[in-house]
Amino acid sequence: LATSALGVSSRAMRTATFLSVFAVAACGPAQTASVPPARTIASAGALTTASASHPVSATTGTPIAAARGIDLDFEHWPDPAWSTGNGEYEVTQDLSQAHSGRASLRLEFAGAGEFCAVTAVIPAAELRGKRLRYTGWLRTVDVTGFAGLWARADAADKTVLAFENMQDRGVTDTTAWAQYVITLDIPVEAQSISFGALLAGEGTAWVDSLALESLPSPAPPPSGRQGGST
Repeated sequence: LATSALGVSSRAMRTATFLSVFAVAACGPAQTASVPPARTIASAGALTTASASHPVSATTGTPIAAARGIDLDFEHWPDPAWSTGNGEYEVTQDLSQAHSGRASLRLEFAGAGEFCAVTAVIPAAELRGKRLRYTGWLRTVDVTGFAGLWARADAADKTVLAFENMQDRGVTDTTAWAQYVITLDIPVEAQSISFGALLAGEGTAWVDSLALESLPSPAPPPSGRQGGST
């Protein structure tokens, strides 16, 4: 987490160790885990029609079948497929704000805690040796840390193999709805994929219209943990 890019309160700055690992999903005090250094770069950023640096929107992906039973538009909340942590932030369906459909999910600082994350988990079988493209729409108001999408691939023993959370290009301050993307190469030994959205620090973030797709990987993903942002 690049604190120079945040310029935020000490509360948000203390989340640095958590946000560089995201070993567990919760809404509350930062937690850490020991993982090997990053080997490969994943990408994260905003999708815009004028952005040549993120041409992934022109590539046709295959929807992930394992995610079909998860409410990725937050139209029918609560959804047991989603974990929302321990309640130190408010996580609620918002019928007054939506990118599409009738609702979005709102993550809001409630006066306690350092971060909040919502999490769903799917089997990795469809993505082994391939590239995950994870997109979603975010909107923010007065965010002092950052909001973002996140995704993680775990081995059977829970070792973190690949990870990305937009930590160096997260959404800050007040922003209109915009689409963001994470791409992550999934090693062949991955057993599960966790994904969701997060809010670090104070403010409010909305998330909507999530999508997970499989893309051919340009090269077989190496063993070991991946992560980072281009």
